[in-house]
Amino acid sequence: MTIDFVESFDHGDEFTTGWDSGGTGLPTHFGQIQTAGNVTWPAGRTGSCMHIAGNGSTAVSVLGSGMLPASTHRIYAFYYRSSANPSVASDFFAGYRAGFVNKVFAVRMNTNGTVQVECQGSTVNGPNITDGNWHRIDLHVDTTGTTYTIDWQVDHAAQTQLVDTGNTAGWTAPGYLYGTSVTTATLVFDIDDLLSSPDAGDYPINGGADYFIGSIKPNADGTHNAGTNVMEDQAGADIGAVTAFNLLDDFNPIDTANFVRQVAIGTGNYAEVLFTDVSETNILAASLLVIGGAATAVSPDAEVRLYDAADNLHLIFHDGEMVSGSNAVLSGMTTIPAPGGGWTKDFLNGLKLRVGYSPDASGSNIARFYEAMIQYAWTPQPPTTRKLRTVSTPIRW
Repeated sequence: MTIDFVESFDHGDEFTTGWDSGGTGLPTHFGQIQTAGNVTWPAGRTGSCMHIAGNGSTAVSVLGSGMLPASTHRIYAFYYRSSANPSVASDFFAGYRAGFVNKVFAVRMNTNGTVQVECQGSTVNGPNITDGNWHRIDLHVDTTGTTYTIDWQVDHAAQTQLVDTGNTAGWTAPGYLYGTSVTTATLVFDIDDLLSSPDAGDYPINGGADYFIGSIKPNADGTHNAGTNVMEDQAGADIGAVTAFNLLDDFNPIDTANFVRQVAIGTGNYAEVLFTDVSETNILAASLLVIGGAATAVSPDAEVRLYDAADNLHLIFHDGEMVSGSNAVLSGMTTIPAPGGGWTKDFLNGLKLRVGYSPDASGSNIARFYEAMIQYAWTPQPPTTRKLRTVSTPIRW
């Protein structure tokens, strides 16, 4: 499987202006919550889910832009829950062209409780799933030719294929939206455990077998190279004299009062943290989420790196400015590439995060690191025989 999006929603309300991945050459992403008070993070299938409550007067949605890699095949799997029919038909998940100039497809709830897929005005209805239970939805959106198709499943049952003709060949839908831009929508729903792939052969994801997405946060310090008066906590104490992991482990809500910071040049200096071990063995994919920023809009460069248990560099996620314009807190997410031979519990448990490496931090030009989380997809059943392959794709909010 070529999974390039792993979303647990365990991080809660971390949708800020997105974090540029700097010199890594990875694409940039950003996001936006509309009517933030109507988006909450209750208990989900595992950890938290995202709860969106349409209020009938204001568009309520969460927008992800910059988004996923452009592909004429986009595969999704996610879990949906709702216990009441909306008063007007309401989208709860949709795909858009880059820049959100055109909606390519949508999944919506009808007023009678049946689920519907839509593409360029063509629609196909599915079963009633407004019963308060979790339901799995799988999609394969194919926009390769002028005839677009959507193959889809609800709770592992194949639904009628949607076919829409007369389109522009090769449109892609890398933008994703939870909720709706319709102000009159009253749909109240939860969404959890979303995976995506650009590979048509991955439909349905994990061969249709069940999966879950968990999350782990820093729980111990590794071996720092903090220097003296270089890598510090928010009060100015050197990392090493104080621990770093407890400064990077607060999500939902984010804690911006406590953080790791780099206050002086040190291209070889860093703080290193370890993550809570997982017990699951059938790992499908993983992603890294980091919240960072700077003291002012004048931003230093810094890096975020992942190393394996043997201290081999596995991923440079961010290498560049810590802020964008006046935004002092930015969030970024990237898929962690699978190791050679595929994911194992031991490899995941051996990952170490290092933050720092700034070539220009000084004075008020201070890099800050607020939070970090690894999200990982796993299945109770052994993975399919297709070789697992994940690609590094940052999802910037």
